[in-house]
Amino acid sequence: MSPLSSEGFPRILADYCRVRLCRALSPHDLSLVRLYLLDLFARRELPPFAGDAWSWAQIAHDSGLDHAHVYAARHDLRPILIVLERELGRGHRRTPNRRQKVALRPSAPAQT
Repeated sequence: MSPLSSEGFPRILADYCRVRLCRALSPHDLSLVRLYLLDLFARRELPPFAGDAWSWAQIAHDSGLDHAHVYAARHDLRPILIVLERELGRGHRRTPNRRQKVALRPSAPAQT
């Protein structure tokens, strides 16, 4: 099991919503996101993915929020999604992002 207890994630989520997400979402949207993330945690499910990134459109649909609001708040949502992944024991399953993929490709042999 990960370092957080079953009581730990809800507390961390509440603190995170109060401190950080409140700047990015309305109180109503914040409530919907909080309930959605708590539901995922209770069901031990990850947020939906599209390729190697979260599916913001599916997260918006599943949580009952407008896609534009979720997409606008995506930079503030990422850290709590990472915490959720780690709590569920699946925090290292994602592939590198595009910038990392480019850096990992071998360079072409030098022509002499």
